[in-house]
Amino acid sequence: MTKLSRTTRFDSPAPSPLRPVNRSARILMLDKNEVLRGICVELLAEHGYEVDAAADGQAGWEALLARPYDLLITEHDLPRLNGLELIKKVCASSMTLPIIIASGSLSSGELRRHPAIQIAAALPKPFSPDEFVQTVQEVLGDESRLSLAHHHDLLSA
Repeated sequence: MTKLSRTTRFDSPAPSPLRPVNRSARILMLDKNEVLRGICVELLAEHGYEVDAAADGQAGWEALLARPYDLLITEHDLPRLNGLELIKKVCASSMTLPIIIASGSLSSGELRRHPAIQIAAALPKPFSPDEFVQTVQEVLGDESRLSLAHHHDLLSA
């Protein structure tokens, strides 16, 4: 099985919602690993994003139903509702938000076998803090927030 590569690009990302420029993006971060989830939340908050987090897919789904988000970041290996199942539910609903899936075990081929899901980016684990923030900024189109120190084009073909 081929794992996700740093060059994985998906041709049909979910449409990005329009946001006022003066409001920070609201992000939902899902990861079962408490330490990694906490680091990611802290990184996003340091870059001015509003972040909610959960440890499982069902809690993530309930959060998505409770309030609007500008971005969903989910790992695949979640308890109660895995990442692919959650993404399928999001895509089948009326929600239109970009999705980043982070995984150390999911292959790009497996993602492509599910035409009903639409993701904006895939981020292979392990990833660096710079790779994580850069991917979020690229997906959200936050060009003004891009770091000049480590500008990686993670998603180019």
